[in-house]
Amino acid sequence: MIIEVDAVEVEFQKQHPEVSCNWCVYIKVRKGFHEKILLMIKTDNIPFTNFTHNQGNIITNTHASNVTKLCQ
Repeated sequence: MIIEVDAVEVEFQKQHPEVSCNWCVYIKVRKGFHEKILLMIKTDNIPFTNFTHNQGNIITNTHASNVTKLCQ
């Protein structure tokens, strides 16, 4: 599935110790004046981000980090 949107937000949320998982990851999208959570992911593992650059004939990594490094 491919969707076209005006804005994308990825939120990494550390959960309280009493919650059933350690992390929640929310994918939020906006199209025009409409905004919604497209996907919610629950995990006990620290989320990992990977930023890449499409150069036409090859895709290269530009930055990779886990969320705890991004929060520092």
